Amino acid sequence: MAIIIKSTDGRELYTSKASDWRAAVEEALLKSISLKDADLAGLDLVDIQLSGADLSYVDLSGTNLAGAALIKTNLSNAKLIGANLRVAILSQAQLYQADLRGADLTTADLSRAEFKNADLYGAHLLSAILVGALLPGANLAETDLRRADLTVADLSAADLTNARLENAILRSTNLLGANLSGSHLAGADFTGTFLGRTNFAHANLTSAKNVDQAYK
Repeated sequence: MAIIIKSTDGRELYTSKASDWRAAVEEALLKSISLKDADLAGLDLVDIQLSGADLSYVDLSGTNLAGAALIKTNLSNAKLIGANLRVAILSQAQLYQADLRGADLTTADLSRAEFKNADLYGAHLLSAILVGALLPGANLAETDLRRADLTVADLSAADLTNARLENAILRSTNLLGANLSGSHLAGADFTGTFLGRTNFAHANLTSAKNVDQAYK
């Protein structure tokens, strides 16, 4: 039975005789078929190789992308609501205005990824690597960032309301104008963090490290 990849508005983008969806998607990309705006929601794409692909405006809501390679992938304006991205590699990926509400990014590599104005409300980022990630203006309210490495990340003007950041690494992180009201920051490392105009109303800073070494 043929696998037909369609756009989010129902147009046929590619037809494959591959045995499964992962193979069909990889085949389409190898043939330089544009999958921009493709509907790939709810599929099992574990360990798929999508590095460098243009997947802007693609719907990957609820898709299993655990272990996927998405290095330098363009996911701008993509829908990844509730997607499983555990252990996925998204270093230097572009996620401008992407919708990642409730996505599972546990232990994912997001180093130097760009999330400007992305919506990560309620996302799971436990132990994620966000070194040098760009998240200005991003919605990170209610996210789980425990033990995440946010060294030199840009979180300026980001919304981290009620976020869990226990034992997170915030060394030289830009939190200028960020909203951390109600956030949990016990054990977080603030060495060299930039904190001007940062809102800590009702935040828990118990045992936070090196707050006195932050730039205010």
